[in-house]
Amino acid sequence: MQKTVKLVKKGSSIPAPKFHRCREIVARATALVLLISLGITTLAVGTTPALAAPIFTPSDQDQAISSFISAFYDPTNHFFYTDTQNHAEADLWTEAVDWDIIMDAYTRTKNTTYNQMIGDIYNHATSVNGTNCGQWQANASNQTLAWWAQTSLQAYAITNATTYRDCAKALFDKVYQSWDTTQARGGIWTFNNQTSQKNMVSREEGRVLDRTENPSFSHHCPL
Repeated sequence: MQKTVKLVKKGSSIPAPKFHRCREIVARATALVLLISLGITTLAVGTTPALAAPIFTPSDQDQAISSFISAFYDPTNHFFYTDTQNHAEADLWTEAVDWDIIMDAYTRTKNTTYNQMIGDIYNHATSVNGTNCGQWQANASNQTLAWWAQTSLQAYAITNATTYRDCAKALFDKVYQSWDTTQARGGIWTFNNQTSQKNMVSREEGRVLDRTENPSFSHHCPL
């Protein structure tokens, strides 16, 4: 039997089937029950909800960061291992995330040990990859370079050391060279030595960085 397809003018709406309306009502009712169970029903009446007690205490946070450092960090060579067996140094992009964790710990505690680690980890990275961040190779991964650009900005915000700011800018400039407008509605190539793929991480990292480096970039980098 031949099927008939009805075209609908763009901008017009089609009444939802009763089944979907029922599902929507059930979903809303379930959400309301969840809100009630969480004790934040004040949202429904427009009043300011009471803040829930923190799930983790400062002591828990201190223990977590201490255990993390003990398990993964090499205090002599100032890098992070890829696993708790300390088989090898972690990938460069992973170390950017690890570095960011240390900066979060310093922001929370103002512990001078973490402040020292911020500088030590960066110095190790530049000793391996070069003091000119714009020449980092990172296996041609724009994702990795963008992670380090973002965390370098974080380090600059915390320490006000222009070395981190300059590194972030150099890395961003390198990543931006992979900006493309010919495919997938724009965006950044995953790798800076090929033009065959793009991914969410490199594109979104570019969007995050543009807020500091190039305010006009976000208008041309849709997800």
